[in-house]
Amino acid sequence: MALLQAREGHDAIRRKVVAAVGSPPDDETPEAVRRWAEGAAAGLAPSGRRLGACPSWREHGGIECIAAAPPEPVIRPAPIWIGAPDPRFPAPAQRGAGTPATTAGLSILRIRDGSVAQFGRFGVLVGTADTPLVSDLSCPEAALAELMDWDLGKLRSTSYRHLGSALYLTDRFWSANYAHWMLDALARLCLAGDREEGLVVATTPIRARWQIDLLTAAGVREQDVLEIGEYEGFVARDLLVADDVGGRVAHPAARAHPRLVGAIRRRCGAPLLPKRGGPVVLVSRRNSGSRLIEDEATFVEQLRACGVVAEVVELEEHTPAEQWRIFGEARAIVAVHGAALANTVVMRPGATLVEILPPAYAIPGFWLVAGAVGVRHVGVTAVEEAADERLPRRRNIRVPARTAEAIADILTE
Repeated sequence: MALLQAREGHDAIRRKVVAAVGSPPDDETPEAVRRWAEGAAAGLAPSGRRLGACPSWREHGGIECIAAAPPEPVIRPAPIWIGAPDPRFPAPAQRGAGTPATTAGLSILRIRDGSVAQFGRFGVLVGTADTPLVSDLSCPEAALAELMDWDLGKLRSTSYRHLGSALYLTDRFWSANYAHWMLDALARLCLAGDREEGLVVATTPIRARWQIDLLTAAGVREQDVLEIGEYEGFVARDLLVADDVGGRVAHPAARAHPRLVGAIRRRCGAPLLPKRGGPVVLVSRRNSGSRLIEDEATFVEQLRACGVVAEVVELEEHTPAEQWRIFGEARAIVAVHGAALANTVVMRPGATLVEILPPAYAIPGFWLVAGAVGVRHVGVTAVEEAADERLPRRRNIRVPARTAEAIADILTE
């Protein structure tokens, strides 16, 4: 989109925001800058007056919901704990009972003659032919566009125009995070893609080859992927977006909606039935630089001494389709909490996921996914965190011998 031709970069926007609100962010971390920008945007109320904003898509006659997977209460088996139960996980209703949870919802909206523009590093501006900005589909910082010399209506006339259906796949975060793509982007694709012929998929810039490999393995042709860079955008005859495209986004692992999980499994060719045998796979993080199992070789030998032979796999060396095969064939996956555990969605029913939960960083999302596909979840909290100066979420993990023995006991039952 020619937001683009009136290109004012991130630094220019920052200078105008500082002038408008009178102070810079507290520090320069991405999180602090985002909080500062959101606060500045909130202070520019009423938002979008000059730009001709519509506050809600529900008030616009040209936007309709075409598919929905609403939040759904579910009961999932409680994790098997090695160590104390993690307080970040929901507690069972009563001892021995299942654990109640609610999956996050997702809806796909169709916007006739809709436009989407990437507003720098903040997020997206979504509009229609007669409403340049739909506030609740645009990023919280959209009001900052009030400070720019932009006429979004005029900019549409010089934008790339797609004459069919286009799904804006990603959310406001420019993240090449495997879990976001595997569980959220594919959920959006599954919910929208089966309804549209000749669908083009628009994304924020592709930063890693596996993103394309994942989409093509899920049935998207590479030539149908349209990258939207910073201050770029397009218009489509039928623009499809998720209802949370611009706002607060649920962690993708919290989707775990039965309908969406089933659709992702079908796209990825996941095994449908339980099967005996298969390898125990230890997912190594040696190439990630964070949350490594210190002295991983010793841990592998401890498992072997207890009768468990683990195959060590570095998933960075494998395409998404190869990762799906590895997880689908395994009788057990052992791994430190991380994005690769999004592949749990393609594990076969009856398999086991042993998730090592760092003291400083973990969420229950992959337990929720495991329960949705009939995989037994083992949560391991009896570990030690390495003392170093890095951010807590990046610190390495030590697995004591007694914990390795407990893991082996479960895997040899």
